Amino acid sequence: MADTQQQLKELYAKIAKWVEIYRANGGRKNPELKAQVAYFEEIKSSLLPMTQKAMKAQAAAPVREQGGGNKKIDAAKANESILDIKTNGSKSTTLYKPYKGVEASEKAAALHKKNVVKQKENLVNAGEKHGVAPAVLGAIMSRETGGGSALRSLKQFGLSKNDMIARIKKAISGNSAFDKETKEKYANLKASDLAGLDDNEKIWGDHGYGYGLMQFDVRYHPVKIIGFLGHKDPVARANAVIERSAELMAKNMADVRKNRPNWSEDEVLMTALAMYNGGADYRQKGHSGYMPDKFDLNKVDESTTGDDYAQDTIARAKKYAEGGDFDGDGSGGSNTNTNTNTDTPVVASDKLTGSVGKGCDNKDADVLLVQKRLNAHGASLTEDGKYGNNTLKAIEAFQQKTFGWADGAISANGKTAKALLEGGSSNNTEPTNTTTDTPVVASDKLTGSVGKGCDNKDADVLLVQKRLNVHGASLTEDGKYGNNTLKAIEAFQQKTFGWNDGEISANGKTAKALLAAPTGGTTTTDTNTDDTPTHNEAETWDSHTNRRVKTLDGRVKGAAIKFVNNVQSQLGLKIRVTSALRTVAEQDALFKKGGVTKARGGQSYHNYGLAIDIVEIAGGKALWSNPNWGKIAAVGKALGFEWGGDWKNFVDKPHFQMTFGKSIKDLIAAKYPDRYKLYYGGTPPTGGDDKPVVASSKLTGSVGKDCDNKDADVLLVQKRLNVHGASLTEDGKYGNNTLAAIEKFQEDTFGWNDGKISAGGKTETALHAAPSNNDTPNTTPTDDQPTGGGGYFSHPRANEVKLTMSSNAIALNSKAEALLKSLLAASGNFAATVTSTYRTLYHQARVMNKYYPTKKGLVDLYGSKAKSVADAREVVKGNGGSTEDIIQAMAKAIKDSGVLFSKHMSNKAIDISPGSFANRSKFYQVMDREIAVSGSGAAKLLEFQERGEKAVHIEFTFNVTG
Repeated sequence: MADTQQQLKELYAKIAKWVEIYRANGGRKNPELKAQVAYFEEIKSSLLPMTQKAMKAQAAAPVREQGGGNKKIDAAKANESILDIKTNGSKSTTLYKPYKGVEASEKAAALHKKNVVKQKENLVNAGEKHGVAPAVLGAIMSRETGGGSALRSLKQFGLSKNDMIARIKKAISGNSAFDKETKEKYANLKASDLAGLDDNEKIWGDHGYGYGLMQFDVRYHPVKIIGFLGHKDPVARANAVIERSAELMAKNMADVRKNRPNWSEDEVLMTALAMYNGGADYRQKGHSGYMPDKFDLNKVDESTTGDDYAQDTIARAKKYAEGGDFDGDGSGGSNTNTNTNTDTPVVASDKLTGSVGKGCDNKDADVLLVQKRLNAHGASLTEDGKYGNNTLKAIEAFQQKTFGWADGAISANGKTAKALLEGGSSNNTEPTNTTTDTPVVASDKLTGSVGKGCDNKDADVLLVQKRLNVHGASLTEDGKYGNNTLKAIEAFQQKTFGWNDGEISANGKTAKALLAAPTGGTTTTDTNTDDTPTHNEAETWDSHTNRRVKTLDGRVKGAAIKFVNNVQSQLGLKIRVTSALRTVAEQDALFKKGGVTKARGGQSYHNYGLAIDIVEIAGGKALWSNPNWGKIAAVGKALGFEWGGDWKNFVDKPHFQMTFGKSIKDLIAAKYPDRYKLYYGGTPPTGGDDKPVVASSKLTGSVGKDCDNKDADVLLVQKRLNVHGASLTEDGKYGNNTLAAIEKFQEDTFGWNDGKISAGGKTETALHAAPSNNDTPNTTPTDDQPTGGGGYFSHPRANEVKLTMSSNAIALNSKAEALLKSLLAASGNFAATVTSTYRTLYHQARVMNKYYPTKKGLVDLYGSKAKSVADAREVVKGNGGSTEDIIQAMAKAIKDSGVLFSKHMSNKAIDISPGSFANRSKFYQVMDREIAVSGSGAAKLLEFQERGEKAVHIEFTFNVTG
């Protein structure tokens, strides 16, 4: 057998030579080529008898379906062949919390399955035709766009049709791969030339650079995208994108097989996937060649997005393959028709045993029953029990006609089933966005994650929707996760933290802020001894950046993260931090290289964690020579970074730093005194700044929130605030501690604060004129102490407050409106939404039922007096009563008990949406102060979530409406 193996090796060498000659000479006319063919046939016939046994053994073993070019495969066999591929799954620790690795990938696949399976027919056809397992194509779709759920319109990215045309033309003109004829052909391309270019269609990703379900980047595939956009029909465009994706994967696989003929098909597929993400010039790190000689699972993804593209995608594909979701009909690439008859006749169910329609079970017997009933209602379907587009359209048409809405799904016991099978109701009730008639009950607290790539349990989603609405969103509270919920989550995160990832984990920051903490606008006093503003900390798109910024000084860390995220959100570009903190030894090594840096160890702000180097990333590649430095630098400088690109003697465009007024000499003197002597000679100075700040004699500009904050003015304010009892570092540097002291001084002196001191204004006058070490607030007629009106607290800026009344609130009377506006103005809140005022019995019952859906919740909030109301609800629920029946029963129980469960019922309470406050904690302080003042009109405050309150609840001593 050893001889046979040797002969095989020789044969393979001859075959390789044969192919080489074929490609070089282009045909069978070459005599040498004919001789090689003859030799091949001779060797093959002599080896055949000796290899019969091996061939039989091979035939009995599982065969990997291979393709490429136009070779067709069987979808089911191809999908089955990937089940044993080894993969570590997703590396992400943020996208699919709390899941990691393969489990995270499978979770993502399951989340996107409903969207991906809509393209089943196209995926199967393209996969069978081009030799790519359809489950792999489906997994690419899941990874790239969540099956389409992550796609947005050009308008949503702030782009127009003309912007996209400009991007396409730029990509073609600047790409040397396109010949002169191609460049000239598209030089005058116009939006009107592309039938499918619509700036409202949600078909774009990656900030408007990626097109379609499989994400072809306009910078690298502009001509392909022109081809896609040539189709006016969006279905045809989607088909074309999937077809091209399969072609690209087939090309990649063929390329790997050619270059690494000894690699297994598992290794070929994994590498082809990495190439799909990394581009045609994909390289694994550490390898200068096209790809390494030996496949390494742990290195295949090193140059892909997230360093896990191939492994994550394969893990998703295996999940799809396990379920047989993309097995097709075994026709080996022919166009499948989901409404064709089968050999075995289907028998219709007597009643639905599962769901039918979009994203449903679609058992043949159930589908046949639905088809028969739809035909009875006027449809013209083939009654074959095979679910397809015609059946879906008929379901949607029936729902639209019957209810005035359509979601394309029929659950076994839902409204559509009843109307279809039993006659049902034809009223125009709004859809509840749920396929069953059982209402979703919100969780008391999150039991899983909600948002992008999360668990999205109905009860958790409903809780999040309710809380987002309290914070100012306008979501349908149905417990169904979708784009509107995602957008509201992202908007809340952006407002609250200055960043968003679209995910709420059960015990994370967003959950705490959403369920308990105030939204946005609140200035938190820092606990640092340095009075420098801090930044919100989050993560960026890039794991490398996240790891590096952790090494930075705390004052720079948040700014660096915000820099990366702002470049992405504002410019649609991705940047990576390539260097952050460097050791002195690392700096010395760079200095010795020459041409990289002029700074020796200790002479760079990198050595103190105060500097970063960045680079733009596009298509997985670093763009060191790019035309966007100016735009990127503008974002960085807006955050307080100094840019190396502005330097005259040594222009360093990737470099950004924050000095905080400290020179390199200062830093070296403090941290590396030996180096100071070496570089500068003499003894290091003990002082900090080279030029100490001298306080102004009087303000020359404004100091405080959004003010000039000149060092000399800030130092003057700090000195005067310290005279009034503050404990600030007198350094002339404006920050959170200085702001907090200004607000406290204003609050103590005037009873209000805006955090600003203008030159010659009342706060400056009080700051200079008030006696030192006097704890009694200045109440002279020259200050801003609000004067009373009608005996109730009032504030001079009350007229500036804008109140919005929700549909559940009755208009306030003039006294209540004046007091409420005064309380808001005194706390720096100049807008608020009133969500509830006077309540009737029915209204109170509705609130109690909506927000406290369990018996325990009601009794915990209202005490034992609510037991009779809770019992009345349980009785009606047990009898299958509707929501309306429940509310009526609760209202009667409230009336029978004679108990007023809320001051709303006695017309003395107001609820305000917690999300409509700019400074809720300050409002609480003002309310507490005025409640203690006899005659102020303020009687009581229940903070948001205090005793389970769903809003900020305030009570006055008089009627608030009428």
